[in-house]
This record gives sequence, structure tokens and C-alpha cells, in this order.
Amino acid sequence: MWDIECEKALFNIRTNLEEVDKAPVITETTVTTQSVKLPKNKFDFSHRLPDGWKSTLEVNDIQWIAQSVFAGKGVLVSELKMWWYPPQLPGPDIKTAPVVDSYFHRRIFLWMPRKMWAFDFKCPNPICRNQSSLTSKGLYNRVRSVIDIKDRYYLAAEYLECRTCNKTFISYDSRLIDQLPENLRTRFPIVLTWKFACDQSVVCLMRSRTLGNSPTAVCNDIHELQTEEWMRKSLRTSVTVNVNNKVWSG
Repeated sequence: MWDIECEKALFNIRTNLEEVDKAPVITETTVTTQSVKLPKNKFDFSHRLPDGWKSTLEVNDIQWIAQSVFAGKGVLVSELKMWWYPPQLPGPDIKTAPVVDSYFHRRIFLWMPRKMWAFDFKCPNPICRNQSSLTSKGLYNRVRSVIDIKDRYYLAAEYLECRTCNKTFISYDSRLIDQLPENLRTRFPIVLTWKFACDQSVVCLMRSRTLGNSPTAVCNDIHELQTEEWMRKSLRTSVTVNVNNKVWSG
């Protein structure tokens, strides 16, 4: 059962991982500007993103999400899907200088049932009595960070409005999700509270509330798993940068 202890555990997980889930800073002791010049993006795609997305996405994820998910300013690509993954990491090609941020990208989950499946949502406002259909009002102006077992990802949604009562709703509103048939409803993998969001895999770890398996213990386990994942990414980054440092320095 979801209770205040689970809510506190989510808060602790997010707080403890604020400093963990960041790309490391490569200092001059590791690589110098004379030996390796990190390539810059030839094109800037950030103008395609809604302003609210820019302020809620991590800086290193702005370019790849803007290029992959958006065809133009505020316009999504025609072939939409729920899960979007960052570009694949480069292979062991020592001729190419690495971009450190590429090792620390997050994936993004798009939840847009009306746009993707043309589902006819009814307004949950009691005034409308579930008779008025909701219409699209574009993208929700921010993305949410979702805690997973080994990392975090983004949740993006669409905005819907009722032209009868003028109320607006986010597509992950529980009153809307409950209207979906089970085969679509089960595709939403996230448990939401007012402030936090976590993947259902995290909730599964909280089910067995036996002695020694408290929300605090779950928090510690996830913190350890995410720290290990971050360290693996940091190790791959350091090795790649050091190899390039030797090659480029001659």
C-alpha cells in the first residue's frame, strides 16, 4: 500500500541522487585543450523545444531530444513512439574525440494517448458528466524526472482541454488514465505523486514490507544501484578520454 513512508522514501531517493546523476567534470589533469578538442554541435536544435522543456531537461539532453523528437519549433515528428533513447555510444574508435555528455544521457517517455491512438477522452469534471470530449491543447509545458532502479528518465505528456467547462488536464491525470482500456492503461509504467514520480519497478521493491525491507532500505538499495551505474559510466568516460589524450598528444 502506498503511504507516507513510501512518499518519504521517494523524497530521500531523489535528494540523495541529485549529485550522483551528473556528468563528471573533466579537469585539465585528465585532458588538456591542446591534446583533445571536444567537438561541438554543428547545429543547434534547442529552438525546437518548448521553453518549459528547456528549463526542466538536463542541459546535456536538450540537443538529442530536440533533434529526435521534434521536426520543428514545437512540432513533434510524424512517427511518434512512447520510448525514445539517446544516440548509441560511439565504439572504441580512438580517432574520434569523445563527447563526455553523451555517456550520461537519459531516455524519455512520451505519454500522449490522444495524439498517438486518437483515444476519445471524456471530461472528468462533474459538471460535464463525462459527456464532453477533450481536445488537444498541445504539449504540457514541462517534463518530469522519473526515478528508476538504475537511473532516471523523463516523462513528457500532452495537454487536453474541455471546451464546455474550459478545464485543462494533463494526459497522465489518473482520471484520464482510468478511462483507457486495460491493454492501453498498463502501458503507463509510472507511479505519480504530487511532487515525485517513480517507475513501477521501484514500487515492486516496496511491496514486501517485511522486517529489514523498509522504505529506507529500498531507498538505500536504489541509491547504491544508481551510484554503481554512474561509476560505470564515469569509468568508460575516463578510459575513452585518456586513450584519446594519449593519441592526440602524440
